[in-house]
Amino acid sequence: MPNYTTLSRRAQPLNVVLPALRSGESLHLVADSTSVKLYGEDEWKVRKRGYSKRRIWRKVHLTMDAKTGQICAALITHQDIGDADVLPELLDQIPTDVPIDTIGGDGAYDTKQYHAAIATRGALPSIPPREGAMPWPESTSGAAWCNEAIYAISQSSRREWKKSSAITGARSSSP
Repeated sequence: MPNYTTLSRRAQPLNVVLPALRSGESLHLVADSTSVKLYGEDEWKVRKRGYSKRRIWRKVHLTMDAKTGQICAALITHQDIGDADVLPELLDQIPTDVPIDTIGGDGAYDTKQYHAAIATRGALPSIPPREGAMPWPESTSGAAWCNEAIYAISQSSRREWKKSSAITGARSSSP
């Protein structure tokens, strides 16, 4: 029966190849991440005695085509890496000849770096602005879209903005 050490050692050189993407059809990508506990106490010990300093986590970052549910890119990082920091690496896994219509995510992805990566691929963002977001300078990549969303929210409400934008479809099918 394989144990943790054997699986960890064998997983290091493992190269996972995702299935080929449909050619010619544009993607509607949604991105998110989740955490995986690699080492730490079981839940009973945590409830009884609290956490120790030896808990180790990894984050699994995924992009998925909202139309088909196919995973298009995946990346595992250290627990301290932010969600928006890995988008350029995720997009590098998708061939440049595959067109991308929209790239969506939650409020954690509302950063200038994320919007720049989206603009590089010629896609539109589908990201709700963070609470208390301020307009960006016009020279910033993605500023027009972000500033328009902030203005629309200030005129009505976040809920109304989500209903009238493409966010609703992207958020309901996010990974």
